[in-house]
Amino acid sequence: MFQDSLQPVVTSNVSTDSIVLFDSTAAASANRQASKPKVEAKVEEPEILPNFFFTTYTKDFRPRLRKTDVEAWILPLLLGAFFLAAIVNTLFPKTIRNILMNFLKRDAFRKIREEDNLLYRRTLALMLLIFLVVSPVFIYQVAGYFKLSTAFLPFMPAYWQLFLIGAGILGFKLFTIQLLGYLFNCIVEAGQYITGIILMNCLLGVLFIPVSLGIKISATEISGYLLMGGIGLFCLFYFVSLLIGIGAGIRSEALSKFHLILYFCTLEILPVFLIIKTVRNIL
Repeated sequence: MFQDSLQPVVTSNVSTDSIVLFDSTAAASANRQASKPKVEAKVEEPEILPNFFFTTYTKDFRPRLRKTDVEAWILPLLLGAFFLAAIVNTLFPKTIRNILMNFLKRDAFRKIREEDNLLYRRTLALMLLIFLVVSPVFIYQVAGYFKLSTAFLPFMPAYWQLFLIGAGILGFKLFTIQLLGYLFNCIVEAGQYITGIILMNCLLGVLFIPVSLGIKISATEISGYLLMGGIGLFCLFYFVSLLIGIGAGIRSEALSKFHLILYFCTLEILPVFLIIKTVRNIL
């Protein structure tokens, strides 16, 4: 009876086949596998083969989003203006050299306006076209630097708006000077002043090409100095054009000095002060 009490007592009906032993080594291995980041299989991209039209021969190449540059038009436009300036210099090198070396002489503008000097006037017309192409770019960059809006019409790009505004202002100014020359019987002096304005704008347009290119491709610190330098060039050439007009008016015997002062104060100096005041109020 005592021996029977020593026999093991089974209190459960679970068979030994259903008992699962816990393996700590296997569990740790499984945890390490789960904690490792999954490495995606690298998909080899098909080779891009550009053709003549800058497309690709590979049809299954996946399209990607590209970051667009809203000012991407500036660089090709300036390069086109530089090409136009090179063509003008190639076709009329002697004429440009004579204009640049002799425009400070007293009779230089009278000689340029003579009927026989069609070559001089054609050269100035082409260089003035360069100014009309490049100056809107510089104005756009100045407006962007001071955070000013240049798009007045929503259905037209800002460049063409600035182009038309600049061409309209310049044309109105030249027409006004010519009209005043007829009214006050000083056609020769008005023609000299118009020639001086055109020449200063031509030189300014050529100089604006490297300035605007430098602003576009240089670092932010350097572009700020270039922009201020471009503004300084504009002020300098505008002041020189005023001196040309004042000199032509002072040498004139038909033009009254009172009328000369009245013109420059009303149509030249006053608009400049109004523009400066407007910009300061905006800033």
